[in-house]
Amino acid sequence: MGVQSVVVESEKDVRLLEYLLALYLRQLQRKPLLTKAITSGCVAGLGEALAQYIVMTKQPERKNFNLRNIAIYSAFGFAVTGPMVHHWYKLLELLVPITVRHAAIKRLLLDRGIFAPAMIVLYFSLIPLLMGSSVDATANALRARFWPALKMNWKVWTIVQYINLSYVPMQYRVLVGNCTALLWSTYLATKRQ
Repeated sequence: MGVQSVVVESEKDVRLLEYLLALYLRQLQRKPLLTKAITSGCVAGLGEALAQYIVMTKQPERKNFNLRNIAIYSAFGFAVTGPMVHHWYKLLELLVPITVRHAAIKRLLLDRGIFAPAMIVLYFSLIPLLMGSSVDATANALRARFWPALKMNWKVWTIVQYINLSYVPMQYRVLVGNCTALLWSTYLATKRQ
């Protein structure tokens, strides 16, 4: 009886995942920018929540989640990351059409050389300011954290972006990025704390 209940629960889980994926794909077709913004907001908030949890396991005196920070991360993902990445991928398609020789490598170089540094600057500037840091403190922290974060970004994201820009259809690229971003945003949030 126990084995059957596990199988049934597993089938229910699969059906739920299939339903959620179908819902996501339907919304992606109807409202691509909004869908990507919402997804990015959810992933960023979840990444911050995971980072806080990690910190709480290392610092037992911290017992509660900071819901304001989770909301700030979610808002950043919704208002900044989702829309910027959506438009960035469209711009890359225009700047370097697939018919251009070595298009994937050229897109990757643009992504890693222009977009990655810009997003890190935005991340390490806007998030602290929204959390109440002074401009001077934010600038000092940006100077200290930018280069290590960019190097780690290049290590983590370069292979992901190569695959994403080479093999993933454009409408799914933000989703692939969001899956990786869950780990990445958790990493960045733990570096910020």
